[in-house]
Amino acid sequence: MCALAAGWLYVHGKMVQWERTAEAYRTFAGTEKDWILSCQTDDGLILYRQWDPEEYREEQTVFPYFSTIAALGLLSGTVTEEHAEGALRYQQWYLNHLNTSAQDLQNGRGTVYDCRVIREGASLREESLQTYDSVDSYAAMFLLLVDRYAQAVSDELLFSRTEDILLVLEALLNTIGPNGLSYAKSEYPVQYLMDNSEVYAGLCAAARILERMDPSGQLEQVRTMALQLREAMDLLLWNHTGGHYEVGLFEGDLLDFDGWTSFYPDGVCQLFPLCFGVLSPDSERAAQLYDQFCRTWSWERLEHQRRDINSFYWCAIGYAAAIMQDETRLTVYMDQYRDGVTQAGRAYPLYTGEAGWMAMACGHMEEAYRQRLQWTGLAHAAADWFADGWKRFSATF
Repeated sequence: MCALAAGWLYVHGKMVQWERTAEAYRTFAGTEKDWILSCQTDDGLILYRQWDPEEYREEQTVFPYFSTIAALGLLSGTVTEEHAEGALRYQQWYLNHLNTSAQDLQNGRGTVYDCRVIREGASLREESLQTYDSVDSYAAMFLLLVDRYAQAVSDELLFSRTEDILLVLEALLNTIGPNGLSYAKSEYPVQYLMDNSEVYAGLCAAARILERMDPSGQLEQVRTMALQLREAMDLLLWNHTGGHYEVGLFEGDLLDFDGWTSFYPDGVCQLFPLCFGVLSPDSERAAQLYDQFCRTWSWERLEHQRRDINSFYWCAIGYAAAIMQDETRLTVYMDQYRDGVTQAGRAYPLYTGEAGWMAMACGHMEEAYRQRLQWTGLAHAAADWFADGWKRFSATF
């Protein structure tokens, strides 16, 4: 009985510890989510940063790609009504700004342009820049957001904006070339590893979306294209000899890999197949790539900032650490991030996309601990039930 009591106390202590850890991640993510919401306009657009209250007139360029990542952050971990509402309003903004074929002569309908937002006093106005960094990543990440919202909150948007969501999917499918990989946009036909990792996840998200509504009969096509893209990434971008991915292809030619000591894009892009489900975190390749990156860069201590190689926080790396359950490095990174953000007053180089990645990293860890609690609680309850049953059974003899 003493052994049983000791075991019960140990399990109970672990559960209390895990609950506190999950709550700590939820709290950290909540700070990032609050800041993201403070950067959202009345129309739903998530800005790059907050306005300077000391300035009467300001302007900032907003890339919907980063706004989408910020909205994904809102839907990570514990999602409150306020978080869900913010993500919904952003999705409505995005869908309300889809281009027609006449507006985008290069890549067709379903794309979204970057914009300039100008503030004068309390008034805001948006101006389309009629350009974008890419078509494939913008569309893929938005489909991820739509799918995440449907899973975490409601699938109402799928049915109220079906035609528009399918236009986004159309824009994404139009970027996939004969070799199975997506290109950034027709006027810049480069096929990046980072973009294609996002597109793979976007196609998987689109398949889940179509499973719910499937008015177009595209479900099997999208599933097939996702599988073919992953195979193409392995065939065309994986360097078996070097043990790394190539940065991409341009008109069929490989983009030079400058080595792991080249932080971006060469080093960082190796983590994107992990971040977007191309690789399982349990796979040998994922472990190899992540370990090599960590051996090359003390990213958790913001080495790239200290060496003036890249000024941004690169919170996507923290998300990769969360997926790999590398809590030691992630904890150090979170402390460094918090100190940097506090000292800078959430000014540059912080922007809402980074906060979104950080919220996703914390949300992933929170969910991992909640899952531990759930399974341990069930096992604990089952053990109690069997112990009680055995006690009653023994009493009959």
